[in-house]
Amino acid sequence: MSQPSKQKLQDDLRMLVMKIKEHEKNIKSLKTQHNKLDDSILDLQVKYPTSSTPEIEHENNSQLQTEEQTIEQILQHEESAAGILCQLKTPFGTQASHLPLTKDVLGIVATLGKVDDDNLSRLFAEYLGVETMLAIVCKTYEGVKALEAYDNEGCINKSSGLHGLGGCVGRALDGRFLVICLENIIPYAGEFVADDPLRRFDLIKPRLPNGECPPGFLGFAVNMINVDNTNLFCLTASGYGLRETLFYKLFSRLQVYRTRAEMLHALPCISDGALSLDGGMIRSTGAFFLGNREDVDVKFPKPSVTSTLCENYIEVERQVKEMKGKKEKMLEDMKREEALLHAAKFDFDKKKQECLKFLAESSSNATQNCSAPTPPKELSMNKTSTPSSRNMAESTKKRSLDTIRFGSEAADLAYHERFQSRTLVIEGKISEFELEEPQFAFILHIFESRGWESLVLREYYAYPKIVREFYANIHKIKMDPPSFETYVRGAKIVVNAKLLSKVAQIPLVPEPGYPFGNPELPSKDTMMTKFAPVDGPSWYEHENSVPLARFTPTMHLLARIILQNVWPIDDQPTEVGVERAKFMFAMVDEVPIDFCTHAIVAMIEAFHDKTTSLPYAGLISRIVSRSFIIPDFERCQCSSSFVKDTDTVQESHAEVSLEPKWGLPQAHEDPALSSGDDTGGASSSVSMSDFTKEVKALMATWKKG
Repeated sequence: MSQPSKQKLQDDLRMLVMKIKEHEKNIKSLKTQHNKLDDSILDLQVKYPTSSTPEIEHENNSQLQTEEQTIEQILQHEESAAGILCQLKTPFGTQASHLPLTKDVLGIVATLGKVDDDNLSRLFAEYLGVETMLAIVCKTYEGVKALEAYDNEGCINKSSGLHGLGGCVGRALDGRFLVICLENIIPYAGEFVADDPLRRFDLIKPRLPNGECPPGFLGFAVNMINVDNTNLFCLTASGYGLRETLFYKLFSRLQVYRTRAEMLHALPCISDGALSLDGGMIRSTGAFFLGNREDVDVKFPKPSVTSTLCENYIEVERQVKEMKGKKEKMLEDMKREEALLHAAKFDFDKKKQECLKFLAESSSNATQNCSAPTPPKELSMNKTSTPSSRNMAESTKKRSLDTIRFGSEAADLAYHERFQSRTLVIEGKISEFELEEPQFAFILHIFESRGWESLVLREYYAYPKIVREFYANIHKIKMDPPSFETYVRGAKIVVNAKLLSKVAQIPLVPEPGYPFGNPELPSKDTMMTKFAPVDGPSWYEHENSVPLARFTPTMHLLARIILQNVWPIDDQPTEVGVERAKFMFAMVDEVPIDFCTHAIVAMIEAFHDKTTSLPYAGLISRIVSRSFIIPDFERCQCSSSFVKDTDTVQESHAEVSLEPKWGLPQAHEDPALSSGDDTGGASSSVSMSDFTKEVKALMATWKKG
């Protein structure tokens, strides 16, 4: 049997790679369509609750209470601030809103939202508690101050504000009461459901590690509250309505499930609490409320106008049924594609072994034929030597500007005085298997929902000397929008958000919500509601940073990832400062962030600073690798993510070793074959045969796909 030729092996391998990529592309497309159908079904269920919950509660809707009944329930709390305000409205009616004391009061929480389903109304009331249901809502802080006055000694003036008004209507106000100020709330900054007159939020649906929406998920509580049209817009000076302010603060991304069992199955997807229709309740990550349900005596009323949604019920049910049929067909198509993919990978493995055998035999023959003495070093250098090799040849020259490494004398001076000894921070790959653990799956979801997977799942490498030269050569800095130019080994590189987006494979965000408009927000207390356990330690006002030990395990791991890969800091982080905490809060709270612009600003700040570590060593190495091939000896081989040595870089020891996963030596990035990804550092590209390069490029292409 004749040995396969080089060309045939190459053609067969290329064909199998194309097959594998095609099947993977088909599977990815089918999964995307499947998820879109899931989202469409959920959106229909949010817009038309009757189609999503016919089996939830078989109650008579006549039992749903009216707004008048809710006010009667509030009035039964005789010594409450809410009761005084409702009592005031009884004799004065609409004129009460024009009184100086109450003109800025929007109402009571229990009267500002309405719920179609009585069971949901009870659940929401129990989740919020009586104190919150009776909370007074003011538009501005001036309205809050009008409700209570103090004397010179700081004691409450019982003759003014609500206290004085209570005496006038025969209701003594004693004890504390909750007041919510809309203008001080961080509003929802995301998108809204398209063409929805009730302006429900277009929140990212929860996803299990397998990418599917959890069974039994009915929607988000904040979208199940009906808000009067008059309160949907322009209640604050910034133009926000009640849903973006009050109800987003109260419910955030509280999820609603059909049963407790389905809710517990979805634990990896729950970040801001969840409810189930049979009484299950999770207030926050790790905080489970057990025991019998508590019947709160103040509930949300039903909508005052009969909904016309029932007229669309049959049509909606037909659409949902049709979508579910498409989902079933897609699942069958995915199974078929997965079987074909498995077969193609099996054939690829066989062909890869043939390829390895061919390479081994070719290498053995080349070694036996190589009997000539080694030529002098100056004669053996490749004619097309890299900029780095020219730099090594010139390093022995006396005092002159190294024009290969530095674009100016200022850059040369900056390198030796400010950057030569600076610590580098190399991004670290996080195990996807570890992130699929139930308590950590939420972290992977955060990065995937933003398209930032490359920041946690990609293996980075770094060229320390070149990264320091990159920083030393920075010039022509602009801040609107942020960008700069640099000079690396004879190549000019313009660094802007578009370049980083392409190299890091991270989407641009044209209208980010971070940094926050108000530098005072979010407060430390607000951030700790996301980071720390319920009733856990606080972040005190006098503290400039907070120890990670105060965070929940999930938030602790997320912080470590951010402080190394997303917004790096010096050495192993044990605490996080205010600005990075705000960044982390924005990530958790789904505030839009333009990472590419943020990373450029961080690089510029590191350039101006003289002491901090140099961030994004891995990302910068990838940027530079697009311009020219970097010799292997430049690459850092250390295991630590923090490189503190200077120009001395450990030599590579991968002369003959095979790359473990693919069975071939690692190939350096070929810009003609790559969209910005690569497979790692280079082996000896000069001595490698053309055929080996082609095979390795094919391998790399499949790996990138």
